[in-house]
Amino acid sequence: MRSILIADMVGGPTLGENPFYVSPNQIRALEKSNKAGNFAKKIKAKTRRKMHDLSDPLEPDEFADMWKDDE
Repeated sequence: MRSILIADMVGGPTLGENPFYVSPNQIRALEKSNKAGNFAKKIKAKTRRKMHDLSDPLEPDEFADMWKDDE
């Protein structure tokens, strides 16, 4: 989207234009899509970690019951 400057509200000669203008709505939309992408990456990493934990369980600790009370 480009920005055009005109001399009058109704019309008139073009004073100048900016072809590099980016509207605030486009900036917000890009930021929102980036945040959505980051959230998707977090969810994917979380599921990958859970699958890794399930495929490689921890070995039982031989000292786990060492400090338990024998009541």
